Amino acid sequence: MRLLLIITIYMFTFLTTVYADVSPKQRFDISFYGQIDMSFFYKHNKDVNSGFQDTDRFSLHLVETETLFGTEFSYEKLSGVLELQPADSADLFKRYFVTYNFLDDLSLTVGKDWTLAGYSEYFAQYSEDYNALWRYGTLIEQRLPQIRLTWKNLSFAIIWADDPEFNMDSYSPSIFQLTNYIPRFELAYRYERDDFIYKIYAGYAGYNMKIKQSISWDQYESTYLQSFYLGAGVMYDFGRVYLSMNVFMGTNLAIWGGMADKNWDTEDYLPMYLKSSTNFTYVGTLGIAASMGVRIIDILELTFGGGYTTSSHESITLNGGPIQFSAYINLPIAVSENFYVIPEIAYYEQTADQYQRYVGSDFFAGVYTVIYF
Repeated sequence: MRLLLIITIYMFTFLTTVYADVSPKQRFDISFYGQIDMSFFYKHNKDVNSGFQDTDRFSLHLVETETLFGTEFSYEKLSGVLELQPADSADLFKRYFVTYNFLDDLSLTVGKDWTLAGYSEYFAQYSEDYNALWRYGTLIEQRLPQIRLTWKNLSFAIIWADDPEFNMDSYSPSIFQLTNYIPRFELAYRYERDDFIYKIYAGYAGYNMKIKQSISWDQYESTYLQSFYLGAGVMYDFGRVYLSMNVFMGTNLAIWGGMADKNWDTEDYLPMYLKSSTNFTYVGTLGIAASMGVRIIDILELTFGGGYTTSSHESITLNGGPIQFSAYINLPIAVSENFYVIPEIAYYEQTADQYQRYVGSDFFAGVYTVIYF
């Protein structure tokens, strides 16, 4: 089925490109782009609290999750993007939005696009589904439906997301139901020139938590959970060398997915329920990431970086919180103008969980390849 979809997209791309080239008016412009990602990695996992032995496995992905096919169009003041991700059947339409430019510096975007609050550029960590130090020093960026207003370098977005789903019963005897009570709000200012980028971002998410008191939900108590977050990222290009850094801080980031961990227990980052007060603790998180790229020759780079996050529970019973660390080194090789082969070694570790216990680590070694067109 996926192969048929890929063939269909290629045919659609060819036919519409021909049509666009012969259009006499040239008022409606359309272009196509895409990338095909493949990877082969060896992974060694050590989980000290699971009771199992260390595990080793090899994984080969002929179509990685970053593989995509996209279309860009523009017509006078209107423009848009439709981007498909064939590797993920549950989320086939990766991005789709339209933008209306009221003025040269003022535009309105409606649709599904990347969220504003985050900066993971130039953190080129390819293992673990192109992780980019997400959750390990960079705040995860999501693709969600939104309305976004942009004036020059400043953007404001109202974001809609599905209600979070957590198995919070695993560390509390109560039953919870978490729902959005307002959309998420994000704000970002981004400045860019050829050798310098900086971005400042912030966000707010609010949720209503129902705490079940009876079998049929006839009786429940309600409380509110809120998440505030802000951060900044910067990159400076010296020519042969470029440096990038990101720092963020926030509260209750896991309830909307900002710190929901891929390798370890998500519950470490969730607010704790205090039954005596029918309330929840707040979980504060601080993250920092840095990377460096060295252009050795025109077709060869050396990039490496690392990230660190530490969290703390606002609770009498919990002294501290989870700590995570990750680092990588890779060697992007430009085989041709549009084809890259990237050997990488990466390390992920949860130094401590919410009870300050060492959890384990993951080690990756392999090759990531990407073809752009």
